[in-house]
Amino acid sequence: QIGGERFFDEPFVRYFKKFLALNTKVELLIDSETNIDIAKQLKNAYGDNLDIRYFSENTSGTMRNYVYGKELAVNGIKILAEEGCEPCYVGTAYVNLDDIELLNGKFENLWNLAKKLPEKTEKEK
Repeated sequence: QIGGERFFDEPFVRYFKKFLALNTKVELLIDSETNIDIAKQLKNAYGDNLDIRYFSENTSGTMRNYVYGKELAVNGIKILAEEGCEPCYVGTAYVNLDDIELLNGKFENLWNLAKKLPEKTEKEK
């Protein structure tokens, strides 16, 4: 799961675009409809290399999961910021195949619950 309030801000979105530039298939889960227009722009720019699903405004999370193929996964949990501080994440990298398979399964469960990114309307085409 990749998401969070600031995911679509710099420098985070720039890092994400570097993954997309590798010409690999990326599945992106976003945790609200707030950035749906930006998500559509990314989908238009990267086409079949990017598949996006989202949750409604009533859903939020404090965790980020990245699964890179079958060899590496990273799980990050948000530490709630003190007043005036930037939120940060503490993460664990996994190389054990069983752990990666478990994280991938959890991602797939969330993926199946999420809504598909709306198709372009006639006005957007």
